[in-house]
Amino acid sequence: MGILDKCYTPNIENQHNYLLDSCVFDKRLSNSADDVNLLIEATKQGYEFYVTELQSREIHGVPDRKRTYNVKWEQPENAARIEEIFELLNVKRVSCYGNPCQAWLVILDGTYRAIESSDSNEPRVQMFYEIYNDNTRHLNDAVIAESAIYNGCTFISTDKRVIRIVNKYFQNRAIHYDDFIREVQVLR
Repeated sequence: MGILDKCYTPNIENQHNYLLDSCVFDKRLSNSADDVNLLIEATKQGYEFYVTELQSREIHGVPDRKRTYNVKWEQPENAARIEEIFELLNVKRVSCYGNPCQAWLVILDGTYRAIESSDSNEPRVQMFYEIYNDNTRHLNDAVIAESAIYNGCTFISTDKRVIRIVNKYFQNRAIHYDDFIREVQVLR
C-alpha cells in the first residue's frame, strides 16, 4: 500500500470490517507469525482490514513532528515487515479526518475530511473530542478511532482508554486485539 493509494469505502453489509490501530501492527502483528497466519485465514472468510492514510504515511516514513512514541515504524526492517503484513492481509485505506496542525493534510479529495466542530451533537464527533482531550499526543488516536466509526468498521486496538471511549459512544464497536484474536481462533 503506497501513500495516497485508492481510498476505499467498506461494504457496510459486511459484518467483518475492521480498522486496525497502529499499535496492533507495531506491538503485535510484527512479532507474531501465528497471528498473521490466523488473520490471513480470516480474510478467506470475508474479514476485511483497513487503515487510514495517516497510518499509511507512518509506515512509509513520512514524519509526524508530534509523534515520538511510535518510532518502531520508522526503522526500515520494522517498516518492511509491517508493509508485508499490509499486503498479506490485503489491508485497504479509508478516509480520515485531516490533522489541521499539518499543512499536508489540507487535501480534501476523499482521503481526508474536515474535522467537525466540537459543538456537534453527533456521538462520533463527541467521541473524537473525548479521545483527543485537547492533547496532541492523543490526536492520532482520535483520528484513527473516528475513522473506524465513520467507515462502519470495528476498531481493533491495544489501547484500553480508546477502546473504552469508543464503546461508551458505540457499543461493541471497539475490541482489544487479544480478544479479537481469541474470537477469530474460535471460528477456525
